[in-house]
Amino acid sequence: MGRSRFPLAVALLAATAASAAPRAAAADGCPLPDGADPGLADVPDAARLEFLRTALADEAGPVRTWTGLWGAGYLMLATTQVAAAPALPAANRPGLWLGAGGAGLGLAVLTILPLGVQEHGPILDAYARALGPEASPCALIARGERWLELDAGDEEFGTSWLVHVGSVVVNAALALTIGFAFHDWLSAGIAAGVGLAVGETMVLTQPTALIDAWERYRTAGGAEAWPSR
Repeated sequence: MGRSRFPLAVALLAATAASAAPRAAAADGCPLPDGADPGLADVPDAARLEFLRTALADEAGPVRTWTGLWGAGYLMLATTQVAAAPALPAANRPGLWLGAGGAGLGLAVLTILPLGVQEHGPILDAYARALGPEASPCALIARGERWLELDAGDEEFGTSWLVHVGSVVVNAALALTIGFAFHDWLSAGIAAGVGLAVGETMVLTQPTALIDAWERYRTAGGAEAWPSR
């Protein structure tokens, strides 16, 4: 979801070009995102950019911490099960190996599909801080709006009912595989219970501040209190 390097390079080039344009070129204010409340047009451009910068930058840290902790947890869970397998009877080993594979899948998801705010927050923060007082902020505002919308959508999907159902389905499939293929229903139950508990805890602890931030931004909620530099 918008995490390739090419869009980032385009955004930075656009921001650089915009920094050379005089503020007068945006005398009517920067364009609004699709679906925004008309009241957002009354908010100064500087306040809009600062809201976007702060929302993304403030969320990048918690998301990075959440990702790191769960990545380490999945790695530890996988290696522990692989290491413990040789100590168990041969009939019980496949359950641990498959459990380790499930933990590896969780680690792969975090690695391959990270929440984009980890990348977007620092980039917008750096360029917003470097923007000159006479430069037009419109390119950065447009990019910040796009990133805030995308990243809020990622957070919303990550805690949606679909993800909860997916966790149940994956762990049920793991349990049935262990049970029917290896006739080890004790390991099947343990693997399913642990996997479901871990998966649900991960979903429930995912940061979600951007969902509210995007709603407040597009509706200009509390805009009179938005800071600007």
